[in-house]
Amino acid sequence: MTRRKFLISGLVLALAGVGTFALVQLHRPAEHGHGQHGTSELVLNDGKRWATDAPLRQGLERIRDAVAPIVAASTARPLTKDEGTALSGAIKDQVQYLVENCKLEPKADAALHVLLNDFLEGADAVVAGDPNSKAGLERIMQALNLYPQYFDHPGWQPVSAQPE
Repeated sequence: MTRRKFLISGLVLALAGVGTFALVQLHRPAEHGHGQHGTSELVLNDGKRWATDAPLRQGLERIRDAVAPIVAASTARPLTKDEGTALSGAIKDQVQYLVENCKLEPKADAALHVLLNDFLEGADAVVAGDPNSKAGLERIMQALNLYPQYFDHPGWQPVSAQPE
């Protein structure tokens, strides 16, 4: 009987380890089959903004639309745990959508992944950190504000211009 408990415990620990490894790999958008990008910083395309495709525009608009009401609410009060969780989930869903659907040339893709990393780190911070801290939301906003400086997105509206 004790051997059986030992085997079950070992199996549970092994499954937990595999699950943790899978989650870590899921949140590593910089490695999704495009090979080495050669850069890990935001750069322009010879002084011009990078071209965007429909999935990139759609995904970033969805992130912006998820952030806008949270930003408006957070000016009057701290984020609630439920708001942080919902925002984090929405951002992670869109980052996953972008990783699966956005097809940019390698250098543009590498620049985009700098922003995606910021979105993911901000999303993690809004659920893991102090609810009164705005650091996660600030990281997300910084990425949203940098996006139109590096990517040509016709009709892009910053969060502050979003209707509430």
